[in-house]
Amino acid sequence: MGRKLLTGAVVVGVAWGAAGCGGDDPEPRANFKQQANAICARFAKDSQTLISETLRRARGANNANAAIADVRDEIVAQRRREIDSLRELTPPDGVADAYEQMTESMEAGLELLPTAEEMRANRDPKGERRQAQESRLRQAARRAGLRNCT
Repeated sequence: MGRKLLTGAVVVGVAWGAAGCGGDDPEPRANFKQQANAICARFAKDSQTLISETLRRARGANNANAAIADVRDEIVAQRRREIDSLRELTPPDGVADAYEQMTESMEAGLELLPTAEEMRANRDPKGERRQAQESRLRQAARRAGLRNCT
């Protein structure tokens, strides 16, 4: 009888301690995910708008990549602002490592983008490495529970 009572007290104590430290508290985790997803969604919308407007203005141009190359630096600046905004958030314990890997992958991905000159020439010498980096980014974002950060 005493053993069951002791086991029950330990289970309750561990559950109570875990809840008190915030590790499994769904509220902070949900707020974090909502904030991070909103940052990523805003970047995706802003960069897609910029690319769409650029392509619309460049209709009839022989090379769409050349038109995008003209706004490449602006897209990179937007992405850097996104990364900075994401790094201002404090991820909950359960996703901190994946979240750090995600932001590091985002940063590394910028270094693998083709230069404006390479884009104009339809060349992408780092394409395979960038695709592998993007895959790591998607995996880390999934582990962090984020759907818009890819």
